[in-house]
Amino acid sequence: MNQGVGKDYTERIRNACNTPVKGTTMFEVTQKLKQVKKSLKELNNTGYCSIQIEEAKAFNKLIQIQEHLNQNPWDNEAMEEERQVQQLYKIKNRAYMSFLKQKLKFNGLEMGMKTPLYSIVA
Repeated sequence: MNQGVGKDYTERIRNACNTPVKGTTMFEVTQKLKQVKKSLKELNNTGYCSIQIEEAKAFNKLIQIQEHLNQNPWDNEAMEEERQVQQLYKIKNRAYMSFLKQKLKFNGLEMGMKTPLYSIVA
């Protein structure tokens, strides 16, 4: 999880839980949970919508560097840059794949499946 998203996460949970609600204890709990859910959906839309874009950018940059290395195989700076971009791409790709697995699992659970979709697909 991104550092910024993690800090925002705890702040959002705290604010949602501290929302004043009047009613029975059970009503207060359900209303606060609704606020938490709403807040987390907003965070998901703002914090994770760029994962696919970041992964694609890292992939394209890696391809460009590799094409450059094919033409100039002894360029040491390009070799080092390729190594760094490969590491960045691995991180972005891992995050994107994790996001997709979670999305498949959630969609499977919404459809009432007991077995998550990603275990069926994999």
